[in-house]
Amino acid sequence: MIFDSIIHRVPIEKGWSGDRKFSAVTADGAKYLLRISSPERLDRRKREFAQMCRVAALGIPMCQPVEFGLCDEGVYAIHSWIDGEDAEDVISTLPTEQQYAYGLDAGRILRKLHTLPAPAEVTPWSERFNAK
Repeated sequence: MIFDSIIHRVPIEKGWSGDRKFSAVTADGAKYLLRISSPERLDRRKREFAQMCRVAALGIPMCQPVEFGLCDEGVYAIHSWIDGEDAEDVISTLPTEQQYAYGLDAGRILRKLHTLPAPAEVTPWSERFNAK
């Protein structure tokens, strides 16, 4: 198990979720994204991880789901690590042509993503977004 081989983790303070997020390094030097949720969120996180596996199978460029389980701190999910910078911070510094190309790529990715049906138990997106 990857979780048991983590030797170092650094908190990540970004994002909207209530999960605790970390950059985690294993004994063999591999870097991962570690998310830890409260135990009460087990069923929801399990469904989310399964959905991420379906999305990853489409070949969408994203952090790949690697491992899911329970730990003393709650429910954990481990994903592959992608080095980079936040697009929000960088996009305005890029040439207009590059911004446009990234926008086209994003549209292609969304088209592919929308080939998957939304899970039946999910509340409408507008309700979830406006709740934040």
